[in-house]
Amino acid sequence: MKMTAIVVSVFLLASCASAKPKIKTLDHETDQKPAAKSVYDSEREEAMAKLLQAPPTPLRVPPTVLRIHILPYVDRGGGFNGDKYKFITEDEGRWILDNQVLSKRRPEIKELKPLESAKPARLGK
Repeated sequence: MKMTAIVVSVFLLASCASAKPKIKTLDHETDQKPAAKSVYDSEREEAMAKLLQAPPTPLRVPPTVLRIHILPYVDRGGGFNGDKYKFITEDEGRWILDNQVLSKRRPEIKELKPLESAKPARLGK
């Protein structure tokens, strides 16, 4: 029994000692790990390429729904009405086909131009 325990323990210790570590060390002079920015950029470019190759998909803009909370009140007949919610649809949803811009949701951008003077200013006089 003792001999079996000794053989098993020697076998286990020998098998653990022969295992190679799985740690990879970098030599700073020769090996360089990729920069995080380059990895991020490559991932983003791959995702954009997949989106560009995919056929256009129509999107559905959800309707604008307003939730109104009505507080508890007593009506004219003396009945108690508890609080409740009313949902009102303000805007029906719509479909966006291809690359249409959501112009209704974006505020208009006004172009500002500089004022023009009647006589151009002369330099040097």
